[in-house]
Amino acid sequence: MAKVTLAQRRIIVSTLWDNGVHNAKSLHQLTSIPLSTIYDYIKKLKNGVTLSPLSRSGRPKKLTPKKHYYLGRLISANKYYTCAELANILNDNYTNLNVTD
Repeated sequence: MAKVTLAQRRIIVSTLWDNGVHNAKSLHQLTSIPLSTIYDYIKKLKNGVTLSPLSRSGRPKKLTPKKHYYLGRLISANKYYTCAELANILNDNYTNLNVTD
């Protein structure tokens, strides 16, 4: 069976809830989601809270996935690069990044 992501779980449970399936054991049998998680979801749905994840505050990531991939490619191409050399390469290719040693 394919792995179901957390977001897909939330969508499945909220869709079943909207279609009238309000029993925790029925939701568990239909979705194979742990019963304790189903109870948490039901508690939120009864209170009118959506199952979408809350936005979290925190420091934004310096590297976007594209830049992170590029850095990984640089490292795999030459594993003997120093941190300073990698920082210089990243700063040359991405002028707004400003990576320091």
